[in-house]
Amino acid sequence: MTVLEKLPTRPLNMLVPQSDLEAMLAREIDERCHRKVTKRLALQLAQAVLQDDHDGMFFAEKLAERLQVRLRKEVALKEIYIDRPSRK
Repeated sequence: MTVLEKLPTRPLNMLVPQSDLEAMLAREIDERCHRKVTKRLALQLAQAVLQDDHDGMFFAEKLAERLQVRLRKEVALKEIYIDRPSRK
């Protein structure tokens, strides 16, 4: 299931003002994403979702698909070189 399939087709009444929601998402993304490319992609996708911009979501999703291989390699390298306990 893609991001586009998960979205409602009509706007919902928001309990939180959109500006507050955007700020909360930006802060959460900043805390969880450590690479600039990942942060930009996450922010782009979050903005597209909030604005119900299906073209923006499509392009962000395609970029995410292209970056998946690179991200998987980085995770593997992190597990090998950083997370693994050092041998003495």
